Amino acid sequence: MARLLGIDLPNNKSFYYAIQYLYGIGPAMAADICYTVGIRHDLKAKDLSEDELARIAGYLDKECLVEGQ
Repeated sequence: MARLLGIDLPNNKSFYYAIQYLYGIGPAMAADICYTVGIRHDLKAKDLSEDELARIAGYLDKECLVEGQ
């Protein structure tokens, strides 16, 4: 199960939709995150590697104001 910033992302959804479960991330920001980090929109959240999750978490910490901050 993919987990970012203390939130479990739904495994059966593509990353583009799963990242929107974080409060503060909408469709435009989700597309920007996918493009900047280099993640395909259609990649399922359960298929993300630990390295990809670390890159996403690092980007969210530096660039985005999201849930819990």
